[in-house]
Amino acid sequence: MSDDEQNLDWARASLVLQARQTGIMDGHILKALESVPREAFVPDEYIEHAYRDVSIPLDNHQSMISPIKLAKMLVALDLADMPTKVLEIGTGSGYGTALISKLCKRVFTVERDRHLLRAATACWKKVGISNIVEANEDGLAGWSHQAPFSRIILNGSVQQVPIEIIEQLSEDGVLVAAIGAPSEVQKISKIIKVDGQLDTSVMGTIRLPALKSGKSTAP
Repeated sequence: MSDDEQNLDWARASLVLQARQTGIMDGHILKALESVPREAFVPDEYIEHAYRDVSIPLDNHQSMISPIKLAKMLVALDLADMPTKVLEIGTGSGYGTALISKLCKRVFTVERDRHLLRAATACWKKVGISNIVEANEDGLAGWSHQAPFSRIILNGSVQQVPIEIIEQLSEDGVLVAAIGAPSEVQKISKIIKVDGQLDTSVMGTIRLPALKSGKSTAP
């Protein structure tokens, strides 16, 4: 093992320890943080920051969610029972998708930016993940012909969750989203569908850029 590889292993272990110190005790999520190489999803110029708890810039004015914030959203998503189908809105770098892939049977991820999606797909292939299905579409419309989903996560903020996405959540399903204005601190909201009604609880706060509607196919 080279010095660089050893340093990354130490940094990954340090991130897992930091996650524990912030109250994340779900063993499945901690194992995913330990097993998925975040450096594979980080642009080369930011490799040294791969395991720091910071957001990292991506192309086209996008960014990676900091790993601890992402882990807190996954805790709220409640993946302990290894759900069959998870819908992710906003693929981004694909790192979050990779974490989720370790915690469910299949991830369906939608990204409006074709360039980002191609890069993410290459990363999944590189690290040997094969239970992800991706689409270059308007994420705020969800993925209706694959619905229903027992879990849905939005990797970006919305002022309210679109009804089209709510309708794709299965009975007793869980949806997690950052709800609030993009210029303000948002609430990590956990929404459970019970007898067709929505039970919402706040799991913390976060600051994420707003999800955009539409589809970008620019190379």
